[in-house]
Amino acid sequence: MPILKTENLSKTYGSGATAVTALNRVSLSIEPAEFVAIMGPSGCGKSTLLHLLGGLDKPGEGRIWLDGADLSTLNDTALTTTRRQKIGFVFQFFNLIPVLTAHENVALPLALNGAKDAQRRAHDWLGRVGLAERMNNRDGSGVRSRK
Repeated sequence: MPILKTENLSKTYGSGATAVTALNRVSLSIEPAEFVAIMGPSGCGKSTLLHLLGGLDKPGEGRIWLDGADLSTLNDTALTTTRRQKIGFVFQFFNLIPVLTAHENVALPLALNGAKDAQRRAHDWLGRVGLAERMNNRDGSGVRSRK
């Protein structure tokens, strides 16, 4: 069973003469542990596809299944839970909550998901990726917090 599947996925921005079709009937199937690269020239719909697959945007047409769940049938709360538990995003530009430290930004989704050890896990992972010295930084600017 595919971990991620789309059928006839379409997305159009705007309407009338100014309408731009970003995706036109895209169908794909990705199996568990399969490695997939989304490649193409600027403006071909890569970001639109990824936003749809991640539940950040809704398709104009078509359906998306993630781990067997049809994303179009989920209410906002269920979609938020699905994103938090099953999807990881690495954005081109960082999306940190500027009033939180790096440590707090990493711990927040863990805590929202009910992890009792969110603080410890955030500390461990920041160390593993070489960011232990920036744990108390805020907003990615390199400015140390006053904790």
